[in-house]
Amino acid sequence: MAQVPARNPKYSAADLWPPGSKDRDFPPAAFFPVYVGNFLCQQRAELVARVQQYFASKGLLARMVFVRSAQNDPFQSYQDKTKLYDCLVYLTRQRDAQDAVKYLHRDKYYGHRLNVFPGRKRLYFESDKAVTVRQLAGVAKDSPLESFETELEKITAQRVVCSARNSKEHVLVDFGDAEKLQQALKVANKDTTFLFRISTDVCRQRFVEQDVRGKIKRNKGLRLLPNFTLQRALYEGKSIDDHGALLYEPSPRAGSNLDYVQEAMGKIRELADERRLSVAFHVSMFPDLDEELTAVVETARGNLNAESFLRTYRAPWRVKQKQLTLLEQQHVELHHDGMEYLRRIVEGINYEQIRLLEASFK
Repeated sequence: MAQVPARNPKYSAADLWPPGSKDRDFPPAAFFPVYVGNFLCQQRAELVARVQQYFASKGLLARMVFVRSAQNDPFQSYQDKTKLYDCLVYLTRQRDAQDAVKYLHRDKYYGHRLNVFPGRKRLYFESDKAVTVRQLAGVAKDSPLESFETELEKITAQRVVCSARNSKEHVLVDFGDAEKLQQALKVANKDTTFLFRISTDVCRQRFVEQDVRGKIKRNKGLRLLPNFTLQRALYEGKSIDDHGALLYEPSPRAGSNLDYVQEAMGKIRELADERRLSVAFHVSMFPDLDEELTAVVETARGNLNAESFLRTYRAPWRVKQKQLTLLEQQHVELHHDGMEYLRRIVEGINYEQIRLLEASFK
């Protein structure tokens, strides 16, 4: 099983919103996508959650996952039949994307070898190293890639370095070397196993970001944050199991209000300790802190009453805003930083709500 080196520094909530990620034109431009193919998932509705859980098991934060919709994808019927899907996975750091391609390509996930390629730059099956296979004796036409690879390696005695199915009609197979390809062709044709040379280089990815940019831009699901459980584990550098039951039900609203409020309070305590400020004094200065934090979460969930509360609430310290002592000003800054931290980790928030919350923090 492939292992990815530990992240240094560890992830934090800041990784969820890198510079440029709130750009209304194309927010995913701030992230680093990889193409993932041949990913087994029994329920298509769970695909995003399963992919994020797999990447978390490797210590990588999969910030967003884009899956082509069935109505725009003629290949969907094959994928639904075989339960083998592909997608674009957006990571928060360039090094993460590089490591995903380096360490996770050809990793086995439930018996199937993953294809992990860059999500923006096209890679190619080269015409002097790769062939197409339409049918093999004893292998069903819609069999998984592994069945084709195993049978071809038996027949040709040559190792397959990569394979992909970008069409229902054939499989692309790369032997990694022009000489090995020639040997494979010679043996296979004697065995009446017909391999077909490709006349031009063929893209390894079935699609890259450029091909689906318009669909990504319209896909509001990409704005949802990863599940709170995965976030916390990655922030703490803990390992996640990628087998067995799904860690959480795929839902745009994973994580309870209490989870988020406790997370924000923990951050406030951490910042207070760093700045040598009293948490007790902070709580006395902001007696409605719990209500404020809860309202931020509820606003992100679409609660109009909570939104109204944030718009109209006037904290006690505002009464003497112009006469605040230096210590009180420091606590106001701490309060703003705590609210900002919560805004960054709260799940399912959309960009209009981000604007609202930012205005309420000023």
